[in-house]
Amino acid sequence: MNEITQLEQQIEHLLLKNIESDTFSMKLESLISARHHQVTLLLSDSNALTRSEFDQLVKQTKALKATLEKHKTHIREGLLKAKIRQQSASAYQTYQK
Repeated sequence: MNEITQLEQQIEHLLLKNIESDTFSMKLESLISARHHQVTLLLSDSNALTRSEFDQLVKQTKALKATLEKHKTHIREGLLKAKIRQQSASAYQTYQK
């Protein structure tokens, strides 16, 4: 459970600080994927979680979903800006050849 909490904190930090970064989408995808993997591992072992831990995991997942929804507009803007920068750089490199 600690790994999941740490990943959630990293996701929240990323959302608050680095939306303009060129690597934002890769970092966000990586962190969400890592969290999903940890949750899958926990859920695959029926003895790994008590009922209260399971309820806490559900609560954390809902909170993360709400956080992502809250930042959806900013995430989309950051991804679009990164895509535009990438296209501009690609066009510039094409014309430099």
